Amino acid sequence: MAMHQMLIGVKDMVVPPAAIGDSYAGGYYAGQIAYPTGVYNLVISPKATGQASSISWSTGGVITGATSLYDGAANTLNLANQFAYTYPSADFCVALSIGGYTDWYLPSYYELEIMYYYLKPDATLNYTTIPTGINPYAVSPQPNNTAYTTTVPPQTNVSIFRTGGSEAFVAGSTFYWTSTESTNFYAAIKNFSGGSSGNLLKGTTANVYTRAIRRVPA
Repeated sequence: MAMHQMLIGVKDMVVPPAAIGDSYAGGYYAGQIAYPTGVYNLVISPKATGQASSISWSTGGVITGATSLYDGAANTLNLANQFAYTYPSADFCVALSIGGYTDWYLPSYYELEIMYYYLKPDATLNYTTIPTGINPYAVSPQPNNTAYTTTVPPQTNVSIFRTGGSEAFVAGSTFYWTSTESTNFYAAIKNFSGGSSGNLLKGTTANVYTRAIRRVPA
């Protein structure tokens, strides 16, 4: 796999977003995350160019070290620099150039959880078994120590991200990859219809999606 260079954390000269779902920095504003190094605005890519289906997380079964629960950029860079096998989901994100930005990456587990909290596409009751929904890196108004209830988070009020909208995450019996590795054979995933999380075989291609994000210092 070719070595990739990723420019992460460079301050964008853009107007700060006013509301979830606003057009922003090459995509749409999708909430904030508090890394140990500071707070960042998360940007979800346009669906038409930043989402892919039926691509695997990995073609092999090795420990990669891409285990951060909160730093998807670091995970993705780690995968981009692996040579033993290929990492189609991360490679898809790294190869993107959208709106003049080339620092797209595969979100971590907690980054993708924030996308669900603010951009849940349908009204399916949430999965409530603790710790589902607890996100220690969340920024207010999203709580960082409270699990989901059946109705919180609710279906998003951003029309283009509701099921049927042009930017909506795919709901139903499908999953989205995160960049967070679980074991040599499994990586973490998120379901956008109910919010359940789990692990999926890295070689899976059926009923699984990839959606790239980027981040901007707040």
